[in-house]
Amino acid sequence: PPPPSSCSYWYTVQAGQGWYSVSAATGVSVSALQACNPGKVRPPNYWLYTGEKLCIP
Repeated sequence: PPPPSSCSYWYTVQAGQGWYSVSAATGVSVSALQACNPGKVRPPNYWLYTGEKLCIP
């Protein structure tokens, strides 16, 4: 099996942030962020919650 993906660091979501603002803050594309954090991708609204930690590749 492939090795597990590793995180460069963990990012804590701030109040009012969504995928696009986290992407802008980290310099990582939305698609890459979502691929590294599949459990945080919640249709239909794709909201992120304040204080939630995201793996940043």
